[in-house]
Amino acid sequence: MKNFYTLFLYLFLTHLAYCQNDSIVGVVKYNLKLKLGLPSQNQSILYFNSKNSAFVQGKYNLTEKPEKLVNHSSSDKRNDQIIYFVDTFENKLYKKDKINKENILVEEKLPKIDWKINLNKKDTILGKLCYKAIGDFRGRTYSVWYAPNLPVKFGPWKIQGLPGLILKLNDNFKQIDFDAVSIEFKKIKDISQSLEAPKTTNNIINLKEYLQLSRQEDLEEIKRIMAMMPKDSKPSNMKLNEDRKSRMEMIYEWEQE
Repeated sequence: MKNFYTLFLYLFLTHLAYCQNDSIVGVVKYNLKLKLGLPSQNQSILYFNSKNSAFVQGKYNLTEKPEKLVNHSSSDKRNDQIIYFVDTFENKLYKKDKINKENILVEEKLPKIDWKINLNKKDTILGKLCYKAIGDFRGRTYSVWYAPNLPVKFGPWKIQGLPGLILKLNDNFKQIDFDAVSIEFKKIKDISQSLEAPKTTNNIINLKEYLQLSRQEDLEEIKRIMAMMPKDSKPSNMKLNEDRKSRMEMIYEWEQE
């Protein structure tokens, strides 16, 4: 009987929230802690309405300085402003970044995560009733908490697809940890420009091309650093960190085909 009432309450809240969906516009701030080779943290911002979102990645503060190891750039530790745009109408995800000091837009199909929702696991985050869900995405299993009374499908970074705003998540390797620290509701005119991906750029590439270019840029950076070092102090083993666990995305769909 308890499970029946839990399900009924969940369905009622979800229905009520979706009736108000078009009026939901807001900004969420997240604290992110990463342990991907070099422990770091930042504060990032998610802008959202009912159809689109933009996740603006904050600047990372490293707690350890690299000496003989350069992390792969896919862990996104560079301090150029990186923004992830989700467009549910186009079913696309875009990433605004720089490669070789040029602005680019990385386009990919919006990732579909097979979420397993557990209505028996509840929590309150920032005053919002949240339920737990678990899903796999590119090599990691994520445990997340989402708020069904905020019926937008968005969350931090590329994690999305639930019937409510994601306010907290962590991965099974305990390397990635997002926590929402504030929510502020806005008028659409206040954030409309922040939600628009710059699709007029000539440099639109796919994800696979981006990863290749990004790796090449990292290799060039290693060569540049090595060239600046005195000959007698150059490390013999300075290289990219190729450990997959040092990346937020450990494996891609085309590698599983």
